[in-house]
Amino acid sequence: MSGANDSFRSSVVMAAAAVALMVSCTTSGGGTVGTGDCAGLEGAAAVACQNYCASCTSDSRGECDQFRDDYHAASGKVAFPCDCGAVDIVQPPSAEPVTVSEVPLPEHIFGLNETVRFMHDGEHFVFPFRSSTLGGVDSAPQLGLMKPDGSGFQCLTCNLPEPVGVMRPSPFADGRRVLIQANETDEGQHDGAILECEPSLLECTTAVLVPIRAPETPGSTVFQNREYRLGPDDVHVLWNQVRADIGLSVVMGVLVRRGTDGNQADPLRYDIDGARMLVGADFVTEQDGILSLPSRVTNLSQNIEGRGFADGGRSVLYVSTEDSMNYDLFKIDLATGDVTRITRDIEYEDPIEASPDGKWYVVMSTRGVSPPRLSSFAQIARPPLADRGMGLPAAYNRNHTVTRRRYLQPWLLDEHGDRSDYRGQQLNEGVEAEYNGRADPSWHPDGTKVLFWEAGDPDVFGGDEVEFWEGRIRLATLTSRSPSPAPEITVPEPTWATLLSELETPNVMVEGTLPGRVFGRAEVIYTAPTSGSAFLGLDYSVEYFDYSDDGRTVLNGTEMGISHLASGPGPWQANLTVSGCVDGQLDADAMLDGRGPGSGTITSELDGETFVGPPDP
Repeated sequence: MSGANDSFRSSVVMAAAAVALMVSCTTSGGGTVGTGDCAGLEGAAAVACQNYCASCTSDSRGECDQFRDDYHAASGKVAFPCDCGAVDIVQPPSAEPVTVSEVPLPEHIFGLNETVRFMHDGEHFVFPFRSSTLGGVDSAPQLGLMKPDGSGFQCLTCNLPEPVGVMRPSPFADGRRVLIQANETDEGQHDGAILECEPSLLECTTAVLVPIRAPETPGSTVFQNREYRLGPDDVHVLWNQVRADIGLSVVMGVLVRRGTDGNQADPLRYDIDGARMLVGADFVTEQDGILSLPSRVTNLSQNIEGRGFADGGRSVLYVSTEDSMNYDLFKIDLATGDVTRITRDIEYEDPIEASPDGKWYVVMSTRGVSPPRLSSFAQIARPPLADRGMGLPAAYNRNHTVTRRRYLQPWLLDEHGDRSDYRGQQLNEGVEAEYNGRADPSWHPDGTKVLFWEAGDPDVFGGDEVEFWEGRIRLATLTSRSPSPAPEITVPEPTWATLLSELETPNVMVEGTLPGRVFGRAEVIYTAPTSGSAFLGLDYSVEYFDYSDDGRTVLNGTEMGISHLASGPGPWQANLTVSGCVDGQLDADAMLDGRGPGSGTITSELDGETFVGPPDP
């Protein structure tokens, strides 16, 4: 152990204890940890330590955290030693056999875009495409339907009176409708719509495109309503709002079909009733110079997006940050608002698709990419104080921001997510370097197969002209699995979430002292041009003074950023050290841009592992 850690440990002493906390709570095979070395403590602190160590079993992580918090309160000092609490939740699964095949496409199809999705019959899937017979590379993408063996192709939108521009299709269980993102424009609009086919999608003799009308949002400009995801009950819908005041947020409501086709006064449309904001409305608050983080720190991120439903509709999946600039995936219980963190890798994770039975996830991730894309930003764990202003410019580095190569690949994770050394299993291991995975994989309804698409590297397949389009559809078959039972469909009403019509814009311009959960403090300043346009411009600075949220790691140093998305790149600087159970530092002097490549230098080192950035554009 280094001198810094020795110094830290020697300071971790209770006033009533004569010895330092050199305990060694370890675990073997997921059992309980030893308690003998808690003997140097007295009173409530000793009880808390013993309870913590004795109760850290393979399935009691939440209880262990509570015991740790009780210890903090009882001792008035710091927490448990560096190896206490390093307990796996569940033994990770072994890698399983996977076969990956390519779906044969009709010869006239040359381009794919954003999401392939199994239909509920498990025999067909829908996908956006461009065709050499339908206008070529400059044409709007259409919606196709076919079988994974390459048969049964038909175009569902080709006979509509106007081009649609299809992305992210989501079939209804009724077999007649598909929710799509339509009419994407260069100005960034992403309209939602529902394609209605009669008598069915498989025999679409009559097709009508019915627009989705997003609810009014008082008090803020909404730049986009984007990326609609359909609930498994065919009624609820999840989507993302891009607002001027708080950036991106996750909203859910109920689809209601209203109006009459051709009636200008009451046109045919789907309204969204009862819309509630699930994630994204909170910010740092100040009272008498003391700052407080929101109860759900993932709400601080500038780049929050919902990714669909899970557990038969009982949960919603979303991407955000809990540690600064570390984009991970989370699940929120719609009945209670409780949040579960799924991924913890320091690379970029997004999107995610849950298996029908809720036991597995497929995560699109840059983990395993060489050289890493986001590790230099996220390796030093710290509160997400930067993420309201600099989170989106940092996240943009997941892409090669010149050619838009995204570097994502599909990874299989079990229901407990990342833990210890378990990082999941790459489904397309050994994929050729010129292909990279893209958004929204799709589970087969029986849970034995995963459909996904891979984009071709524009540098290999023809440059920017086909940057989103050249690619292939692939099917991963989990050959050792048997079909899993269909889930019970239930979508609870999230009454704990604020109605969109009643949402108040938070004050983002605050200044004060943020106490560490355990000890130390951070001096924080946020400024913005106006409180109503924080998404387009928010500057921050933070200085850490022996700051610790866990009693095991201590932050010192400064970090600042100036993010003005409307006017281009802004500087991000950091000079941070972390000590205690780990030793490391983050030094950054970079320019970050929410619309293009970062530049400058980033060097992050933690316990001898070093990452540099920003990555190659």
